[in-house]
Amino acid sequence: QEGLLEAVEAVVVVDAVDAAVAAVIGSDINPSGNKVLIMPKMNLRAGLFFVFFLISAGPLAADAANLIANGKTVKFHYTLTVDSKILNSTQGNDPISYVQGDGKLMPGLEKKLEGMKAGEKRQIKISEEEGYGPVDPTAVTEVPLTKLPEGGAEPGSMLTVNDPQGGVMHAMVKEIKGESAVLDFNHPLAGKELQFDVEIDEVS
Repeated sequence: QEGLLEAVEAVVVVDAVDAAVAAVIGSDINPSGNKVLIMPKMNLRAGLFFVFFLISAGPLAADAANLIANGKTVKFHYTLTVDSKILNSTQGNDPISYVQGDGKLMPGLEKKLEGMKAGEKRQIKISEEEGYGPVDPTAVTEVPLTKLPEGGAEPGSMLTVNDPQGGVMHAMVKEIKGESAVLDFNHPLAGKELQFDVEIDEVS
């Protein structure tokens, strides 16, 4: 009981009629830096809980201000692993910087970063639905080899293709069949579970 009151300089007890007012007023910081509590009359157990709540409210509010939430600028490091192979990592380089909720980060990852704080580490797994989606069989097509750019007829080559609307699409040469090439317009990580090992560097 004494430990809970160490940081408190004075406890002002008010009548039960004023209990609701006291709960709203809570605590103030006096010039000495100690807390002055305005506390309603109540039994010992309830009273200690009331004091503990007021003493804890400040640190909890400060922690909440440092959590990842919409509008916060976040810097974090990550290592991306797919099928037990590390594909990318920021370790040894500058962290990624983004604004939570601006839609520039993969939605599934952004959602799972919500509520983390600076210094926190977490392993995050993103399902194919939350990542790059399932493999779409209709996104695989054959084209004549004569349509491919020079040097682009090798399996595994990545090509940039203009669509009829003038947009840009990316395709991978999946295989060569005689005089035609099989192009896959699915994202290379479509149908894959993504594992991100993240460390939050800064939240502001």
